[in-house]
Amino acid sequence: MTRFPAAAHLVSSGRAGTGRPAARPAAAQAVQGQGDVYLKTYCAQAANGTGNTDTFPGERLRRLTRRLGATKAMCAVGRSILVIVWYLLADPAARFTDLGPGWHDQQAGRDRKIRSHLRQLTALGLDVTVNPAAA
Repeated sequence: MTRFPAAAHLVSSGRAGTGRPAARPAAAQAVQGQGDVYLKTYCAQAANGTGNTDTFPGERLRRLTRRLGATKAMCAVGRSILVIVWYLLADPAARFTDLGPGWHDQQAGRDRKIRSHLRQLTALGLDVTVNPAAA
């Protein structure tokens, strides 16, 4: 792994980056670079294969597809898979642990949102008391 000192170098070599920056003109996109086209294709196929699985990348693909569209979501998940591969190859002691399909739901749960909003209101100098609504 000395050829790729960081995960970003492997992603760049695989042409699996996030695309052109918004501030860059579309005409400048014509430059292709020296990445490996085959690696990009393999990442896209691996990402597409996760769509029907109950794994974190599969859930991420479905969640991003709703927001970004199928192609951009597939590129984003392919990039994530490539980063995971880099970390697994860079450290022989590393083991992959899937976060599971419900990870985003757990992270964005109701109690977490309440705490976040209370913290923001407190930072604005407001004292807030929360009472549950009567059903």
